[in-house]
Amino acid sequence: MGAGTGIVAQLLSNTGASVISVDPDANMLRQLTLRLPDADVRIGSAENLPFSDDFVNVVTMISAWHWVSPEVASAEIARVLRSDGLLVLGWNGPDQTIPWVRSLIQLRNQQGRTSVESIARHDPTAVALPVDAPFRDVGTVQIKWVWTRTAQQILGLFGTYSGVLAGASASLDEVRAEVQKVVLEHGERGALDLPMSLRIFHARRLRR
Repeated sequence: MGAGTGIVAQLLSNTGASVISVDPDANMLRQLTLRLPDADVRIGSAENLPFSDDFVNVVTMISAWHWVSPEVASAEIARVLRSDGLLVLGWNGPDQTIPWVRSLIQLRNQQGRTSVESIARHDPTAVALPVDAPFRDVGTVQIKWVWTRTAQQILGLFGTYSGVLAGASASLDEVRAEVQKVVLEHGERGALDLPMSLRIFHARRLRR
């Protein structure tokens, strides 16, 4: 779900899995087919999946769960998952538990959202399935990793965030100057080792 341009779909396809990519935006799916010409793509959302009951083994959604209605989506996912099927929700981004990383990432946000709210919005432990949702073995996993980026690449990363895309942005020159300052303070030779965090929520569907 929320397949977007197919970055995750490509990774899953590389494992040999049979992947069906679902997104509500036809333009996104067109971009996905440029990446994966043979992809099985379908219009749909977490609240209205284009599958029959008991149809898939795994449902994945990366960095998009905060856009859905959890109650409706949970019921819909339970409907299409087979017994013991797996739900995997993921968030991958800069590790904002580190103060200087949090200060850097705040530069991207032109909507006034606080860092605490931003972290909570992408926290897998904050995923609350309805009490009657037919899932078991609920758990979370966190993987820390490092991404080496130049100042220009970090600016490019900012352009992919909804807070920048949806809001009135500040002066790009001011943001660039602040990014350069952080790179000089915490990086070497014009590049920065950006601490990253992959956070995963997972649960299995109860047997029918």
